[in-house]
Amino acid sequence: MPKRFYLIISLVFLFGVILGAFFSYNHLFPKSMKFQNLIKDTFEDEVISEKTRIIIITYFKKCGHTEANEIPADKYIGQKYEDFVKGLEKGIKIEKFSADEVILKREVDSYCDNHYYVGIKDGFVSLFKGVPGGPSILVEKTDISTEVLKEEDKNILEKGIIIKDKEEFLKIKEGLSN
Repeated sequence: MPKRFYLIISLVFLFGVILGAFFSYNHLFPKSMKFQNLIKDTFEDEVISEKTRIIIITYFKKCGHTEANEIPADKYIGQKYEDFVKGLEKGIKIEKFSADEVILKREVDSYCDNHYYVGIKDGFVSLFKGVPGGPSILVEKTDISTEVLKEEDKNILEKGIIIKDKEEFLKIKEGLSN
């Protein structure tokens, strides 16, 4: 029994030391500071040039899609990491910083531009690019009048049905025609 008791006490003590070291380290050096300092120290001498590719990766929370776009490096030429960071919009994080390539990431609480919805335009079932209630573009106005629709379908279409592509629109259009 005494050996078992000493073993348990030793394990509890060891666990306490490890836990204390972990909390002390995280308290003294917050994660964001450690990561940003690591990037800063790693790429301190890197400078953006006309050959640098700057890519921003955007994650759209509402639809789950990710989009990558290249940004012209023109206005950033000659900037080092510290100068570049100062000019970033809130919410953009640097994933990579080098003279060859800068990769930025951000999340936005919206849909991407690759969405369509089915709604009503001038009394007819129509396809729009965009999302209901937001900016949208009429893509196609069908010959299906809202007068021939069930009241339930008409109410749903007045609010708009978000769809992922034109193929889904064809299926909905076919279902409303029957």
